[in-house]
Amino acid sequence: MRHEKGYVCVSCAKAQQERELENTVACAECGRRVKEAGLDEYAGSMICKRCMDDHKAVSKYKAPPPSLRGHDQAEKKRLFMYVGVAAVLLLILILQRLGVIG
Repeated sequence: MRHEKGYVCVSCAKAQQERELENTVACAECGRRVKEAGLDEYAGSMICKRCMDDHKAVSKYKAPPPSLRGHDQAEKKRLFMYVGVAAVLLLILILQRLGVIG
């Protein structure tokens, strides 16, 4: 706002800023002031469209959760190996008791 002589009127400028902010709400993430209708709910808070678009872009490239399938297969293989080693050791002990080996 300009005064009639061309200078900025401080009180008029403050009044205009207050009028502009009167019907707006701050975004929970970026703090930007937008109209209440321009906010969307995301994870329990109200955020502006710009922040919502950022969240959508990030989730688009988010890696899927790791699969346990390969881990389970390796664990089964390791378990069978341990059982096999235990069986061989048990066989050696039995053969020693019977006097077949040394």
